[in-house]
Amino acid sequence: MKKMIVLFVGCVLALSSCASGPKTTSDGRAGTSGVKPSWPKTTDDGRAVVGGMPLFVKNALKDIPADVLVGVGSARVGAAGLGNARTMATSRARAEIGRQLNLVGTSAILDFAASSEVSQKDAAAYGEEVSRQLSKADLTGSKVIEQDLDGDTPANYWVVVILGKDSVAKEINQAQAAARLAVPKAAAIDAAARMDKAFEKIASEPIGVSNN
Repeated sequence: MKKMIVLFVGCVLALSSCASGPKTTSDGRAGTSGVKPSWPKTTDDGRAVVGGMPLFVKNALKDIPADVLVGVGSARVGAAGLGNARTMATSRARAEIGRQLNLVGTSAILDFAASSEVSQKDAAAYGEEVSRQLSKADLTGSKVIEQDLDGDTPANYWVVVILGKDSVAKEINQAQAAARLAVPKAAAIDAAARMDKAFEKIASEPIGVSNN
């Protein structure tokens, strides 16, 4: 009798396992087979990665270099179709890069201005102008390193964008060129000279996702 019970329980567990098979492939993409391993929680350089991302995104983030800003965007695939979702996800990822770029630039300005002879009023005006210019930056040098659908129903499209440190410096210098013309009294401020500290701080923040 005990043997029959053990066999019965074993069959039930086997059927249950088959019925609730994974809905994603081993790398987290949409599919019908594969075992989903543990998600990496940090990049290779120790940057934290928040939960809620498909495995293929987290795997892409795991290998990124330390000297880049990262933006992750996602968008639900709706009636407007896959192309629209891809565009929205890319736009959201780039917007996150832009937010970080702005923080690097303005933080560097504050750091420099604190030890300069530029007045607080002029430094504030200069910072506002740099921020305004950076908000319009075209993010030249940014690259999409991963994009795909997840396994949800309906699916979400995910895009990972990075912007290297050299490109960040270029964008900040271009913004400063315009700011020096707008606020000549603050022309002595050089955000690029203090960018390293600000960049390291922003680039070490946990990597999240922009989905709205």
